[in-house]
Amino acid sequence: MPQKKTNNKGERNSNRLSLSVSRPKTSKLIMANTKQLLILSFLAVAILVLSTLVQSSNASSSSLHDRVLLARQRNAARFQIPSCSEMVSRSQCSHNPNCKWCKSEVLDDMCFSKAEAWRLPQQSL
Repeated sequence: MPQKKTNNKGERNSNRLSLSVSRPKTSKLIMANTKQLLILSFLAVAILVLSTLVQSSNASSSSLHDRVLLARQRNAARFQIPSCSEMVSRSQCSHNPNCKWCKSEVLDDMCFSKAEAWRLPQQSL
């Protein structure tokens, strides 16, 4: 019968023992790789979420900017004084210091700019 080998301390070496020793090393490597993979996956997801948030905040800030510009244009249109030729009544025309209401027997009564009104022929009514 063959004798089992012994080491310097008198302990028996066996193949099972060497296999069981290598298994923990392998499982430690697998666990370390799994942890690294989980960390990388988490970082990738975090980067995706952050980039999506940045894009949505940029889009919302640009749409907010567009809304502010539109509101300013609307307010400017409300407070913009219409031109003299757009005014259809004498009271509207008299509110603008740059306009003058002109009467005519030949033409309809109209509002003209003062610069234009002085060129019209004088009529005695």
